[in-house]
Amino acid sequence: MSYYDKDNPDAAARISRYPGPGLNSVAEYQQSGRPFLQVAAPTSNHNNNGAAGVEAFTAAGNKIKGDSVTVEFPFITKRVTIKNLTANVAYVYFSSLRVPVLLSDGDADGDAITQRGDKVVNSELATYMDGGDDRPESATISNGHYFELAVNEEVKMDIKCKRLYLAGVGGGDGVRVYGELTNIVHPYNLDLRGIEGISGGTAGSVTS
Repeated sequence: MSYYDKDNPDAAARISRYPGPGLNSVAEYQQSGRPFLQVAAPTSNHNNNGAAGVEAFTAAGNKIKGDSVTVEFPFITKRVTIKNLTANVAYVYFSSLRVPVLLSDGDADGDAITQRGDKVVNSELATYMDGGDDRPESATISNGHYFELAVNEEVKMDIKCKRLYLAGVGGGDGVRVYGELTNIVHPYNLDLRGIEGISGGTAGSVTS
């Protein structure tokens, strides 16, 4: 039987380790966080509908769009501060604009999208724009799960988060994102349909 001894080259290597902290590790949210700073520069591309012209970030223009600025945190956050230093309103949300609403069978947008719980990829977006604009509606915009930051407005949130999205038409000095990070490594994917308060849709329509 082998035993571990640092001076015994024939002994089996130590393989047991303490597990890393998880999403519910209270201590991670009680201690000081690791700093994270990023300047994001949303542009009018955020409102581009994939065809000609510019589409406003409103319920009237609620079809799926491409996200140009994604703030990806290396670890789960414990606190996030966002300040809008652009010359225009900035929009903040936690589920990609490419996540479609839950469509019914026979919808003009096609049945294939009804089976998806996650965001639409580039090839699918191109298919919807081929010869017309048949994009399904964005769950984030249709359900109003975003908030607006006026010029020079700041918001502070004590939240667990792995990524957030920013939209707007830019100008000024960009949007400043300040994060306090834990040591928790987790994908924490919110780019799914049916998450109440995030992407909306029918509660429980997908399992994250």
